[in-house]
Amino acid sequence: MENFINFTTPLFFVCIAYSLFIVYISFSKIKWALPIFLIWTIIQLLITATGFYEVTMVLPPRFLLLIGPNALAILFLFFHKKGIEIRNKIDANKLQWIHPVRILVEFCLWVLYLQNLVPKLMTFEGTNLDILIGFSSLVVIYLVAKNKIKSTKPLIIWNYIGLIFLANIVITAVLAAPTPFQQLSFEQANIGVFKYPFTLLPGLIVPLVLLSHLVSLKKLNQNE
Repeated sequence: MENFINFTTPLFFVCIAYSLFIVYISFSKIKWALPIFLIWTIIQLLITATGFYEVTMVLPPRFLLLIGPNALAILFLFFHKKGIEIRNKIDANKLQWIHPVRILVEFCLWVLYLQNLVPKLMTFEGTNLDILIGFSSLVVIYLVAKNKIKSTKPLIIWNYIGLIFLANIVITAVLAAPTPFQQLSFEQANIGVFKYPFTLLPGLIVPLVLLSHLVSLKKLNQNE
């Protein structure tokens, strides 16, 4: 078990590297996108290494510096004319390759739970079933690549389920965090995602997963 624990941080860096690779292939028509993502990743890792995000009982929450820009960027891509032009250049089929990373992320969360850094609720032993979307995405990606799915409805349903599962773990993580707004898991708060390098889960990976679902749904609904 100790080997698993020691392997968690390198494995999470694999998740980060994989996510940046997905940015590289899916944002290829947006030449400045990868450099922006790389700079953002490095800056957040440097900030996290100082322990900045581990100070949680303050207002406004320091975590807003991590998740706020991502939320604004996604809103910009869907509600601003220039943002929509940029969004239309994203390759939705390649961006959906982000979803298998959810398998590795769930393993990382499970090991963090064993280290008493996140509550059981945030793992597949609790109420987090996001790993099912990770595994099912392998099938979805294969069927799409082989043009085996003739109707868009199954894909629309799968993406909505993916969003529900994502919302479930995000809400759980937020409510279990040791902040003035904590509502869950007081016996074991969610402190793992405030530590290096796991802040890149909400700071990079989750926004990409969310963006993939939203971009895919936009495209699929337009093709209905």
